[in-house]
Amino acid sequence: NATAFSSLDRPQLPQVLQQSYIFPSSISAMEATITERGITSRHLLIGLPSGAILSLPKALLDPRRPEIPTEQSRCTDTCRAIHQL
Repeated sequence: NATAFSSLDRPQLPQVLQQSYIFPSSISAMEATITERGITSRHLLIGLPSGAILSLPKALLDPRRPEIPTEQSRCTDTCRAIHQL
């Protein structure tokens, strides 16, 4: 039975997910956005030395996202409109 297990067996090691990212310039500050009720999507705010602030969706940095984009994820609104024709 594949679902049977013994408490005496060694536990399986957790699968660690991680990715590294290279940013093209130096970063002065970094903080994640928060909302009172947590309804809106979270973003990562990055402060650059020039004074500019860059906002990246936190989902973009998710280590569980697919490494190779699927055809569906590459499709934009224009692509969807063409498929409907």
